[in-house]
Amino acid sequence: MPTPEKTSAVRKADESRKIIELIQEQTRAVPAQTKLELARGLSVRRTSGGILVPRLHYSANHHRDPEQHPEWKANERKKYTSQAAWDREQEIMDEAGGGELVFADTLVTHWDKIVIQDPHWRPDHEIIPQGGFDHGKTNPTALLRVYHDFDGTIIYAGEYYEPGRNLAACPGH
Repeated sequence: MPTPEKTSAVRKADESRKIIELIQEQTRAVPAQTKLELARGLSVRRTSGGILVPRLHYSANHHRDPEQHPEWKANERKKYTSQAAWDREQEIMDEAGGGELVFADTLVTHWDKIVIQDPHWRPDHEIIPQGGFDHGKTNPTALLRVYHDFDGTIIYAGEYYEPGRNLAACPGH
């Protein structure tokens, strides 16, 4: 017979699954990249590939909600050297200054040596992609999708960059 703790954990897991399924249904009903506000400061969008991307803004915390506590925002804003820095870090505005490709120079300089240009190349099906994200304040924001092959080679398959950034300067791109 299950213990009350296990029953509670199973119930919470079932509730979480149902919430996620409901969110998935709602995001499928609108075009990809459409932001759906779930609660004050909490939104979600679905990428064209079907991945759910949640966004948690500081206003979700009622102590930081500028409508309820404008003094929090005023005091916190003083810690940032520019409005662009505040917008990037606190308002989650990726296009607010910066946002260039972290490895843009490397791509331009060594494109023919490091970029797999075969359109039919795919990583081994047993290799699971991994990702990392660091939303920068002082340093650039970085989001990478990589594959580690069986020889220890790291294959970078995606990198965060400023929306609308053009890589036309890269040979062969």
